[in-house]
Amino acid sequence: MVERKVYVTKIVHNRKNEAKQFFMNHPIGKDIVMSVFSYENMVMIYMEDHDGSLSAEALFGEPRFLEDVGMENGKYARMEDIFHYNRPKDEEHWIRSTTETQPKATFAKIQFGKLSSYMHYHYLLQENTDKEREKYGAIYVLENYLFFYRELPVEIEKPWYQSKAKGDIPVNWHEVMNEHFVFWPDLNTPWRGMDKWR
Repeated sequence: MVERKVYVTKIVHNRKNEAKQFFMNHPIGKDIVMSVFSYENMVMIYMEDHDGSLSAEALFGEPRFLEDVGMENGKYARMEDIFHYNRPKDEEHWIRSTTETQPKATFAKIQFGKLSSYMHYHYLLQENTDKEREKYGAIYVLENYLFFYRELPVEIEKPWYQSKAKGDIPVNWHEVMNEHFVFWPDLNTPWRGMDKWR
């Protein structure tokens, strides 16, 4: 079974170039699905684990240019999956249909006290399984940080799993969602792109 994982870490002040070169060039297995994204001193690592042994620490160790993230997590903290358009059914189902896939990531911050509402609406959307949608899109959270992972070109399919919840999804979805975010002052939008290092 494929388990999707996202880890976040932070770079020590003034060592971003060193970190970038490390994450771009550190050797990993050729068959591992993994991407690395950054914004300022934050690094987010997406990976797919096929046997329960894969983690950010297993792939990259604990280089000195990374900060301890606290909470006894060492250099990396794992983010929680709070929304996905679909999920792996088995190994064969999760194989990409093209070798030209380009992973993309955006990053957002949730207002204090708004996370539970955001998760509620997205759970309803996730369980609305009667429509085709992005296969690989998913949102992960740690504290008030959101990470939205996608792959382009978008592959569309109907979720294979049965819905576990029913509820009304707001018609004015974007307006309702915008009430949850801390907008980036330099962009005046809730989501901003991240640099792809790998």
